[in-house]
Amino acid sequence: MFLSIIVPIYKVEPYIIRCLDSCLNQSNVKLGVDYEIIAVDDGSPDKSGEIADELLDDKHGCTVIHQENKGLSEARNAGLQIAQGEYVWYVDSDDWIETDAVSQLYTIVNDSDSPDVIMIRSQVENDNGPQNIWHDEWKHESEIKTGLQVLCEDNWLTPAQFFIVNREFILSTKLKFKPGILHEDNHYTPRLLYFAKMIRRTNHVLYHSYINSNSITTTPNSKRSFDLLSTCNDLSLFADNHYFSKKEEKMWNKFIAITLNSALFLIKNHREDIKIKFNTELSNSSRLFYRMRHSGSIRHIIEGIIFKYSKNYILIYNLLTRG
Repeated sequence: MFLSIIVPIYKVEPYIIRCLDSCLNQSNVKLGVDYEIIAVDDGSPDKSGEIADELLDDKHGCTVIHQENKGLSEARNAGLQIAQGEYVWYVDSDDWIETDAVSQLYTIVNDSDSPDVIMIRSQVENDNGPQNIWHDEWKHESEIKTGLQVLCEDNWLTPAQFFIVNREFILSTKLKFKPGILHEDNHYTPRLLYFAKMIRRTNHVLYHSYINSNSITTTPNSKRSFDLLSTCNDLSLFADNHYFSKKEEKMWNKFIAITLNSALFLIKNHREDIKIKFNTELSNSSRLFYRMRHSGSIRHIIEGIIFKYSKNYILIYNLLTRG
């Protein structure tokens, strides 16, 4: 079997039919032979899981897993555990894919000597219709690069759904999503790029990303900042334990600095006691300030220097980004 499409499901009742229909109705390929669909109901409190059962239960090549709520990371990992495809594609349940997406991917792999990863472009959608295209800056129909070359180009996005990954590659590198955190793709995708020796980028738009105003990433939650800080520390430790050239490490440090800035941006409007707790945790992560100072980005270098001597990080961030 060529491809396993893994669809985590949680509170997406208005969107799940659109998503699963797009996966079911693929042209020029056969469900159950060329590809499979694995839907993972992550303890959804609405009827999303029931709808998945109704759509998929009687179809060859489809599996629905029902589990207690564990979060997106564990849902994706559960799907990977039973996947049979040569490649794995994580598709978010409020998004959808092009009708010829699987056949397009099949052609790409046949033309590319089985790359570790295929990177795709995505059409952004909201309730007003199509918007911009992510990864739209690619000028060529397709390119083959290493993951670290992509990292250093600095034009990649973190969502895991933009990366179709060889399953044996995932298993050999033990690349899974970290359980229990939000913004799990910030943790997963840089490591994916580090290990990938062959990445094929395609100019085809195969994915539609729906911007849902009620999604986790648009809902105020202080956990988002603390999890991003934890991710920064994990990525810093990863860099300590793996080889990078100077240029590669500089770009890795820049991603850590950007991620930490996201954490600071998201925490700045929370209660004072939460901000104090965040400042305290960040003060115990001084290795991150070193990485900021060696990121090659003037703004982050300045932040890293000031953070080394002052512990009111949120105030400093607000002053540096004002205006």
